[in-house]
Amino acid sequence: MSYRLKSIVKLIVISLSITAIWIFTLGRSVPRIQAVSDGLFIVGLILFFWGLITLTRASNIFISTNYIFKLVFRRNFRAVSYHEYMSEREVKADNQNAWHNFLVGLSYLIISFTIANVIL
Repeated sequence: MSYRLKSIVKLIVISLSITAIWIFTLGRSVPRIQAVSDGLFIVGLILFFWGLITLTRASNIFISTNYIFKLVFRRNFRAVSYHEYMSEREVKADNQNAWHNFLVGLSYLIISFTIANVIL
């Protein structure tokens, strides 16, 4: 089995395990099929946005926010320029896993919406 297929299968198994935990813990008060739809929606939303943030390299926003907070609130933070700080902390996107997260999350969202609109 190739590395890509292994990572996709691992991602699906882990995410479906989290969905199963959601269904069995919080799904007692609602019908089972609604709990499945809700669990897939929550896990799909997290994976979708995690993949989207990684793909668009929007994580640099979090690094720049971290720089501002360190500059304002830390006394022992050595004052370096913003460009030096960003060059030290540059995040490189792992496009393979980002695409996996994005597509698996999108498929979970589509399945969740289908269950909610057709069955419920």
